[in-house]
Amino acid sequence: MTNKLNSHVKVGDTIKVIAGNQKGLIGNIKSIFSKKSLVVVEGVAPRIKYVKNQQGGDSKQIELPVSIHISNVRAWDTLAKAKT
Repeated sequence: MTNKLNSHVKVGDTIKVIAGNQKGLIGNIKSIFSKKSLVVVEGVAPRIKYVKNQQGGDSKQIELPVSIHISNVRAWDTLAKAKT
């Protein structure tokens, strides 16, 4: 038996984050992970990870996409500036 997620949002939809650290930010859905009920949102502040070089060189910054639980996002209409 397959466990398919019936979602209120799809890839490419504009959403607003309604809970968590990113609350109030608006972005587009880049991808959906249906098994864990997570969405990756483009336009939301990314997580920054610092990676040191093993040989003692300079460290680099890597931006990681933020994954948010699907229950913490709401479909958003940018023209009407309201929930849909």
